[in-house]
Amino acid sequence: MVVGRLTELDRVDAFLERVERHDGQALVIRGAAGIGKTVLLQRLLERSGPNVTALRVTGVETESELPFVGLSDLLTPVLEHRATLPAPQAAALAAAVALGPPAPGDRLAVCVAALAVLRAAAATRPVLVAVDDLHWLDAASRECVLYVARRAGGSLAVALAVRDPCGGWLEQARLPELTLGPLDRDDSVELLDRAFPDLAPSVAAEVCEAAAGNPLALVELAASLTPDQRRGMTDIELPIAPAGRLQEAFASRINELEASARRALLVLAAYDGDELPPVSAACVSVGTDVSHLADAEAHGLVRLAPGRISFSHPIVRGAAYHAAPPAERRRIHAALAGVLDGDRRVWHLAAATVGTNESVAAELEALAGRAAARRGYAAAAAALQRAAALSRGADVVAQRLLAAAQAAASAGDPDRALTLLEGVAEGGPRSERRRAQHLRGRMLIWRGRGTEGIEVLVREADDVKRDDRALGSAMLADAAIGAATINAHLQAEELARKALALLDNGEADAVRAAVLTMAGWVLVVRGKAAEARPILGTAAQLTRGLDPLGPDWPWLHLLLRARIGLGDFEPVQLESTALCERAREAAALGVLSGALLVAADVAFRLGDWEAAEQRTAEAIRTAGETGQPSLHGLALTTRSRLLAARGMEDESRAAALDALEIAEREQITAGLRHVHAALGFLALSAGRVEDAIAELEVVERLVRGRGIEEPTNVPWLPDMVEAYARAGRHEDARRALAMLAPQAASSDSPVAGAAMARCRGILETGFDQAFAEALALDDLRPMPFERARTLLALGRRLHRARRRSEARDRLREALAGFERLGATAWARQARDELRAAGGRRRQSADGLALTPQERRVAAAVRRGASNREIASELFLTPKTIEFHLRQIYRKLGVHSRPQLVAALSRPSADDQLR
Repeated sequence: MVVGRLTELDRVDAFLERVERHDGQALVIRGAAGIGKTVLLQRLLERSGPNVTALRVTGVETESELPFVGLSDLLTPVLEHRATLPAPQAAALAAAVALGPPAPGDRLAVCVAALAVLRAAAATRPVLVAVDDLHWLDAASRECVLYVARRAGGSLAVALAVRDPCGGWLEQARLPELTLGPLDRDDSVELLDRAFPDLAPSVAAEVCEAAAGNPLALVELAASLTPDQRRGMTDIELPIAPAGRLQEAFASRINELEASARRALLVLAAYDGDELPPVSAACVSVGTDVSHLADAEAHGLVRLAPGRISFSHPIVRGAAYHAAPPAERRRIHAALAGVLDGDRRVWHLAAATVGTNESVAAELEALAGRAAARRGYAAAAAALQRAAALSRGADVVAQRLLAAAQAAASAGDPDRALTLLEGVAEGGPRSERRRAQHLRGRMLIWRGRGTEGIEVLVREADDVKRDDRALGSAMLADAAIGAATINAHLQAEELARKALALLDNGEADAVRAAVLTMAGWVLVVRGKAAEARPILGTAAQLTRGLDPLGPDWPWLHLLLRARIGLGDFEPVQLESTALCERAREAAALGVLSGALLVAADVAFRLGDWEAAEQRTAEAIRTAGETGQPSLHGLALTTRSRLLAARGMEDESRAAALDALEIAEREQITAGLRHVHAALGFLALSAGRVEDAIAELEVVERLVRGRGIEEPTNVPWLPDMVEAYARAGRHEDARRALAMLAPQAASSDSPVAGAAMARCRGILETGFDQAFAEALALDDLRPMPFERARTLLALGRRLHRARRRSEARDRLREALAGFERLGATAWARQARDELRAAGGRRRQSADGLALTPQERRVAAAVRRGASNREIASELFLTPKTIEFHLRQIYRKLGVHSRPQLVAALSRPSADDQLR
């Protein structure tokens, strides 16, 4: 029965209509306890009809530490579709839902597999996923549900009911929401009149006042009255405390039960399911009988069904459990442990234990191992933390807390990990304290507390290096990377060299490779590529045989990025693309985001901008989901540069500002350099040279005295030289060129040499030789966009030197290069300069050919896909799809989707789509 809620019902009905027409979405129904979330969710399920596959699960507070139990219940009806998954994903899902052996790895692999199963089920008819009490779902299942919800669309829809207030995890998901507020006075009176026709008007008014528009409170408060109280013949004393109104109403009803019925109700409340046999067995062991729950049913507290029993509302479970004294609750947990097996038995045993108990602690530790093997890292952390509380001996306590912290970090909960590590670091034995401080230093850097993290690592390294050189070296190398994240590159080099000095050939290959990689990266950024190259080469040799999807992936990713600074574009492109495929198949999203970022960066440099666009979009999404702010910001700035060159100013600026927000929020100082350099490039691309200068001068202030000497990773100095020159500020341009010169000289990459030669050509009176050198270096290290920029700059100089015929030839080359890339903003500059030089555009034979990405978009339009569907399929934004469509319209001479479909239907159009 739904009273009022007309606006909310319209929203729910519209949601269901979208499901039925295969245009699903996500919807979060949120509000206070008892406000009507479950009723709306139930209405949605009841009206979904036989043409929709409805999957429902409800979170239970006492199950919240059992990994993937909610996901297992949700997917059971459609698990036959896991046969369609790639083997690594199928193994991860089977392990998570206890249908296969353990398959450790990226926790989000299960999320990807769950989504794939649901999409496979939705291929035949729409699927509606409905989750009630999402806040009580176990952390691993909740993460999967939110992952699926963010990708709802097409034939897959997700509806979630969650109680306010809830954790920040819901805000981070950024899903459409329907917030339920209290009923108004008229609707409250109508609800009471329907449920209790004998309620006197004056009593109804008192109940309405006490319930404050909460539907469940209205019903339960009225139900708690005696017949005389309902008729107004006896005074009433309603529980009116706002925070405890419902609990007090239920507690009052629970207290009316006989002691044996209350004990049976407590057994049910402590149990984490609704199966009757375990409840019945536990009741017998504590001197009661499950049949007494019939009395609880008569009081409206539970619902009985053949073989099953459940509470009438989740609040009843909490009220029944917390109303009992702690000793009585422990007695019930002990009884349940005696009739259950597996992980449930262990948790109940732990809940029944007071003080220390090594036997129970060992069982919890074993349970944590099983949970981690199934990728239930949050549950593993909880089990290990509880095991530590039950342990005897400082050594064992520290070991288990350290393991709990590592599990929490793997679960993506760094704040919990830091709290646990601080306990070990302050009072644990020496060996555990060292390991805790090492991990703590890393975590502090990750959480944007770089200075504090570096101090921890350096102090601890100084202590351990005397008897554990390998650990000291690793700590210093991590501190060096931390210094790089806060833009302290001189300090980073000092720490990296100290780390190298502690290494010897006796260390494990993985340790040596990690230290060499981190030191090599720092040297590259310091502009010492010649010194870094052999160090990184040795690191690459040592990595052979290491699993790039395993725990070493962060520094393996850094090894790929460092080689970009050395100009090894093609090998890095092959390796990063292959790694993307491996990570995607295994659903190792943490690894995937880093591999995508590297692959996108290299694709942008090599001129494969369609691939770069697709990879940056996917990298942004996966880095955001996996909680990797540094990679997230880098992917956004890479995308910003790409969109700037393509003339998509609003989208480029939005990406850069998103990256700026991340850098400021997470205190990633190095990220500010990337952001302002990208904004400077955007302004330069749009021809707003004064704006470009303003942004690039911010970069100059950020790097001054910081020791950043690598000129191509963030190519802000060549942009600054060009911007100053185009603004007529030649002295400032020469000052910027003087900063660039030693950086280019110290780099052994032709990329830096070509940029330096171009800048000389822009400024020098005799410019021919400088531009000839730049173009020759471009031939050694092909970067199509940079070559086209060099040709444009040369054409400008030739035009101003009144060598107009030569200028037109170079400008046409530049224009053709920009158009092949889709660099619309720069093509406009070349076209304007060509026109000013008296030239007209010569259309090349393939000038109207569609790019590979445009062909994919056109093919999707041809089969009737919407912009949003195409964007989801190609990992792009709808705005980007609109941009590609404008390019396609221009090239094919059409002006609308129907005209495009008609043009593509002609036999000759197949050539355009190949």
